Amino acid sequence: MSEKKFVFTLVTPEVRLVKPTDVVSVTAFGQEGAFTALPGHTPFLTPLKEGTVVKYMTAPDAGEEYYVDAGIIEVLPDRVSVLAESANKADELPAHREREEARRKAFQERLEKNKKEIAAAATGTDAEKADVKKKLLEIGELEIQIHRSIKRIKFIEKKTHG
Repeated sequence: MSEKKFVFTLVTPEVRLVKPTDVVSVTAFGQEGAFTALPGHTPFLTPLKEGTVVKYMTAPDAGEEYYVDAGIIEVLPDRVSVLAESANKADELPAHREREEARRKAFQERLEKNKKEIAAAATGTDAEKADVKKKLLEIGELEIQIHRSIKRIKFIEKKTHG
């Protein structure tokens, strides 16, 4: 007896990580909690919980997991699509731990540098003060990247240490 299936895709702005694939289920964590989508599911669209895992099953005993930093998921009766800001295959993340630590450190250093430059600009020229707004926006982005990097590191540690 063949199981009912539907189509799953996962894309980022740079690449389609999972081309349309027939699956039996997709499990993820939305902002309101965990869910599993099955063929014929009621349609909905929701943001994914930041730093979550999306797991799709091509058969009851076969599937893959992706770690998703941020994104949205659209569930329709015949397909599920994940639009992710960035994503990595979960079983490949442990190999990237050192790179992730280096990224987090670089973001942290840039953040500290920007904070010092803002403090200096407060007593500087008008041109220096004009740069403050730009630096504040960059600080916000750096803080988001540091937060995501820390979440990826924690996820890697959880995957490698059970």
